[in-house]
Amino acid sequence: MSEILLVIDGNRYAGWKAIDTTISMENLSGQFAATISDVIGKDNKPIRALPTIRPGLACEVYINNQVIITGYVDKVMPVISPDNHSIVVQGRDKTGDLVDCSMTQSTNQLKNLTIDQIVKRICDPFSIPVSIDADAGEPFTNFLVEQGSSCFETIQKLCYMRQMLAISNGRGGLKLTKSGTEKLGTDLIEGFNIKFGEASYDFSERFSDYYCKGQRQGDDSSTPETVASNVGHQNDPVVTRYRPLLVIAEGQADTQTCTQRAKWEAAIRKGKSRRLTITVTGWSQQNGQIWEINKLVNVRSELLGVNDTLLISQVNFKLDENGEIAILTLTPPEAFTLDGRQSPDKGKSNPYISG
Repeated sequence: MSEILLVIDGNRYAGWKAIDTTISMENLSGQFAATISDVIGKDNKPIRALPTIRPGLACEVYINNQVIITGYVDKVMPVISPDNHSIVVQGRDKTGDLVDCSMTQSTNQLKNLTIDQIVKRICDPFSIPVSIDADAGEPFTNFLVEQGSSCFETIQKLCYMRQMLAISNGRGGLKLTKSGTEKLGTDLIEGFNIKFGEASYDFSERFSDYYCKGQRQGDDSSTPETVASNVGHQNDPVVTRYRPLLVIAEGQADTQTCTQRAKWEAAIRKGKSRRLTITVTGWSQQNGQIWEINKLVNVRSELLGVNDTLLISQVNFKLDENGEIAILTLTPPEAFTLDGRQSPDKGKSNPYISG
């Protein structure tokens, strides 16, 4: 059984009745909900949980000595009955503030800054460090901040413009990255470690043609047509009926940028149209490391019709009276990458997963 530890304001909380923790590539902030019965104070003596646990306190969630959430308590709900005294505690990563809060910068125009430089300016007031492990690309000539937008919406817009991902690092920071290429050593295999599996093939958000329109600032050599009429196009051959989608480029964009944006829209919608949910017993792989997002894993299931290398986009760690389980959400890698990488077993797989 995994070792689980919740630290709130320096106090360590054990005696878990239940826990539900989720980390995801699609939600900037990891979150947890825990039901606690026994409390251990800083001096290792039992203490009453109330009023020691309050909304707003700093907290950390550890699994096997690995921190997966660093943030704040959002909600506290004590429960009492003749045979029960427990507290339900909910919280999120520090990056949750970026989801909730609005942009309040004094200027709405940021010039000649790279994506990581802009994101650092956004995150600095929240004391959220920013790291980047991919090429930041060219500086933005003139990035316009939309009044009333949330910090996360602004960061997401920047990431769309540079085909990057913004995810929590679990330690209170934000990481700018690309779709993962590291493959885990533990395979997910039907009849071996797959406890429950479910596949979803949903083409309702896929289109036959993707068009992206954008504008850019002109110069002395530009004509009105070249400045205002930049269009990119990408076809999805799997969608055979007429279903066009037009997206407007985030920020200034020439024809090349619009074409790249259209390709990315097609790729991510293609990837997200095919999703697997795999439940396994326990929270760790065979090597003892817990399951992680943005990692590749081999999946083999005849009944689900898949024999592919897929990307873990979300992990849900659960503990209740029946024990520990991890619920893994998996997608083709192209769901989060521009280049549309296909898994090496494409020809052996369910056509819905590979197509």
